[in-house]
Amino acid sequence: MPQTPIHQLLDLAAVHGFYLSLLEHVTGEAVPVPRGTTPAEREGTPVEQSVSILRRWLNILDLAISPPMFRDALKDTPDATTAESLLRYYVLKISHNDVDRDKCDFINTFLYRNWRKSKGKSEAPAEALEIALDETLAYEGEIYVMLGEVEPPELPQEHMQLAREFDHLRLEVDEFLHFDKLMDSGIIGRVREIKHSFATSFYHPHVLANVALYNAFFGRKFDQLFAQAASEIKSFAQTVQQSGGSMQTRLNDEVTVQQLADVHDEEIHHEEYGKARDHLRKLAEFKRVVDIRRKGRYTAPLPMNAPAVAAAMGANVEPRNVVPISSYAGEAAAQPRVTTPPGVAPATELAPSHKAEDHKIDATSDMIRNFILVADKSFANVVPLRNCSVLLTPAEVDAFRNAYLGEKSFRADYAAMVRQMAATMAAIMIELEDYQRKKNSAYLWKQHADSLKYFLEKTNRTIQAAKEMAAGCERRGLAEKVRVLDATADRLRNQAQQVAKFLQA
Repeated sequence: MPQTPIHQLLDLAAVHGFYLSLLEHVTGEAVPVPRGTTPAEREGTPVEQSVSILRRWLNILDLAISPPMFRDALKDTPDATTAESLLRYYVLKISHNDVDRDKCDFINTFLYRNWRKSKGKSEAPAEALEIALDETLAYEGEIYVMLGEVEPPELPQEHMQLAREFDHLRLEVDEFLHFDKLMDSGIIGRVREIKHSFATSFYHPHVLANVALYNAFFGRKFDQLFAQAASEIKSFAQTVQQSGGSMQTRLNDEVTVQQLADVHDEEIHHEEYGKARDHLRKLAEFKRVVDIRRKGRYTAPLPMNAPAVAAAMGANVEPRNVVPISSYAGEAAAQPRVTTPPGVAPATELAPSHKAEDHKIDATSDMIRNFILVADKSFANVVPLRNCSVLLTPAEVDAFRNAYLGEKSFRADYAAMVRQMAATMAAIMIELEDYQRKKNSAYLWKQHADSLKYFLEKTNRTIQAAKEMAAGCERRGLAEKVRVLDATADRLRNQAQQVAKFLQA
């Protein structure tokens, strides 16, 4: 049901009040208001006419308000009624204009942070792993409640898939440990292009929910790394000065100690990104210089060839026709194994250093399941991933589609095992594509090489668990399930061996 004229009028009046307050704060002067836009002048006029007049006037005010002005005005914490009216205004407007989209982006993120606070949580999660798998769905439902009668645009299948990119982007952001690495990655530009590519689908609650989670998480990570970089730069300049060094000392051909001391991080941090971009890049350059000067901590390794990478991963690089997966299991393969009861995960599986890799497999499993649930059955077996596609067998598709996901039963355990193997296979494909793209870089390849190392270790354990599940199926006389488990395990094993051969060759 479309929004009624009276509700439109109430929302437009709230937006109008917010706009006038913002402009009067910026200009220091009262904004002249045309006739027909104030409540007194609307008395006795048809509601539809008032809505038309007010909407046209707001289109003019929109031109006077830039996204940075809009963002800064939100820091004064508008009341919930005004904030929700602003969201409904932009969703109903469905503008192709990047400026309108940016404003909607700001109010959407503002509402998400407030929503988290209302749940007793921080404004944004500190780590990607803190984000519950159902948080996006929960906030999407909250957006539908806030929209009320406002009907969002339809969401095409390709944009549904594109929205899943934000799960992977959050994981990528979580891996950055230094501000200069984040700036060098180009992720800010990539995310802006993704938002632009949604066109009017950007205003759909599903997209808004995914975007808000990413924005809040990225903002916290950016602020953290920015503050850390600025502190280290100033600390280094102060150390040079206290030790009697000259402020005009050149740290390289372009950077002096004086430039480090003159960094105005507070001003840069509060600038709009478009204007602050050059300052941020300069800050990233300063951070690199400081790291080089500090005990050579930032000494970029030379690009490694594949055998060297395999050696770095603890691989056995002896040539052979069939490469056992265990030969690429790294240090863990050489350590004595602790016998554990059937069904109990080894302690190494719960190591904190592998939480990110385990989350990648879980996230990939969710992504595959979500696609299969909405895809037409004729092409549900070809699942598009972030940088490749995975081909599933009909039995694997059924395991993702089954309706007893949380059931405590043998059939649920069987389906979970099939999903685990298929998701591990897909996660390896994604990681290998990332590694191949970055293998000639100075340092970006390392995190993907480490992930592949762990995935190959986990493949052995997963296949062993599948063998035990197959034995249970055989005892129950479930020959077809045994065949499915064996076939999926063979597919996972073959792919892992191909990865091992790739690293060896």
